[in-house]
Amino acid sequence: MSGLPRRKGVSRVTEKEVKIMLDMAAFISYSILSDQPFTWALLQLSHDCNGLLYSEPCFLPRTTDYLEKLAAFLPKKDGD
Repeated sequence: MSGLPRRKGVSRVTEKEVKIMLDMAAFISYSILSDQPFTWALLQLSHDCNGLLYSEPCFLPRTTDYLEKLAAFLPKKDGD
């Protein structure tokens, strides 16, 4: 995404941050496909965002590994 402007002093996204964002995106998709309540999904994301922003020492994200969970949830293609 080098074509997008960057604010001065803002660092690039790390590999760890990319994994976190992909897990959050997959969590949203998984929540929609598995018909989870909207407020429940927002509470999980809010918990994770707050923990990440404030870097709490004992923080554990609730949306971890949803990229893998979503892949397992989706129907397999023929031949896979």
